[in-house]
Amino acid sequence: MINFTGGAAVCGIIGNPVSQSLSPLLHRIFAAEEGRDFVYVPLHVRSRLKEAIAGAHALGIRGMNITKPHKQEVIDYITVKDPNAALMGAVNTLLWTKNGYEGYNTDFPGLLESLREAQIQIEGKDVVVLGAGGAARAVFVLAMREKARSITVFNRTEEKAKEAILPIAGELGFSRCRVAGLSRLEEGRKEDLEMLLPEREYIAFQTTGIGMHPDVEACAVKNRAFYEKIYTGIDLIYTPAKTRFLQYVEESSGGEKKMVLNGLGMLIYQGVISYKLWNPDGVILPKTVEKAKLALFEALQQEKGDGKKKL
Repeated sequence: MINFTGGAAVCGIIGNPVSQSLSPLLHRIFAAEEGRDFVYVPLHVRSRLKEAIAGAHALGIRGMNITKPHKQEVIDYITVKDPNAALMGAVNTLLWTKNGYEGYNTDFPGLLESLREAQIQIEGKDVVVLGAGGAARAVFVLAMREKARSITVFNRTEEKAKEAILPIAGELGFSRCRVAGLSRLEEGRKEDLEMLLPEREYIAFQTTGIGMHPDVEACAVKNRAFYEKIYTGIDLIYTPAKTRFLQYVEESSGGEKKMVLNGLGMLIYQGVISYKLWNPDGVILPKTVEKAKLALFEALQQEKGDGKKKL
């Protein structure tokens, strides 16, 4: 790792909590590989977000990532430049300008790059989404822009799912959406399953926090019949590396190998996009991405070994 100087460009991440973030490690690797005078720091902001944003701007902090619970509120204090961020109603990356911060959302392109790397295509496919929170909105936009054939959303609160997806669908002119309560996928409701998921093969995105370390035995859906309809499973959780959801997808293969993917690639590629936004002349080589994957995986293993919760 390089030592930064008094003239270093400063970036950071705002959230509550923020001590568990892997982003400082990720950006240290990027800067070190490039030999760039750059520092990235965690900024724990519990409240008074408006004042925190104004203070960061006054200090000349070049850019910031925004994480929970501030991704929606921050929109009130910046200029949203990214049309996908406007669609999702969430911003996770800020760029300094003399007139204030501009806001972007790197979750959507980060997820897209992760899928491309894994050679997972959405166009013409039927998509299932578990959850309707901020991460799910990135999936909605991606699936619609990548021309999915249909999207079916399951969420604990059906009304919340409608509020999340229908405005995005209306804006993009996407009419092939269905929304249902997550409970309708429970064991013993085979009629509902066949009615809601009439096709034989789906790409399923698990976007909730259910199954995240340390609660690794939890899963949003336990009905094995559901997994028989899934041929590609993507869990946006990256710790553990293979959630119970992904295990169920693999176990339902019937001898035919199914594709599974966790959220580590999305995390890294959204970081790459943020880094390049702040450093337009930056070059992140494939070997740097691989080094970052290994370092983050080792950090996650160390956290679990210490018995700490890692988000």
